[in-house]
Amino acid sequence: MKEKIMSQIKKKEIKMKPKWWFRIQKIGIKGGWILLIIISSVLVRLVWYLIGVINPKELIEFGEIGREVIINDFPYFTLLITISVIILAGFIFAQLENNYKLTRFRIWLSVLFAVSVCSLLLSLIRSFGLI
Repeated sequence: MKEKIMSQIKKKEIKMKPKWWFRIQKIGIKGGWILLIIISSVLVRLVWYLIGVINPKELIEFGEIGREVIINDFPYFTLLITISVIILAGFIFAQLENNYKLTRFRIWLSVLFAVSVCSLLLSLIRSFGLI
């Protein structure tokens, strides 16, 4: 098998890819994962803000009308997009380097931890008035 492949390479039936191609691909995957973590962190903060605007603690005191307002005004679409981006970040994180050796639980725990830390940093930056 090895000799067959080597002969095909020498005959130029198989074209070898340069080393830089694999490096750019690896950097692109890492950059995409970092970008997805940042986007999901911003979306988590947005969902948190929108829930704060609704203020369900005050609305629940109005009984049935308050519950209807909470149900109608809840940011379902934003929450769905946030969950989708986090799931996509988890799948990309599983493809990075040696992460295929990790269990699914550790992969998802790592992604959720990264999103949580990034969201916390965003809220700290906002509270200090840097944004």
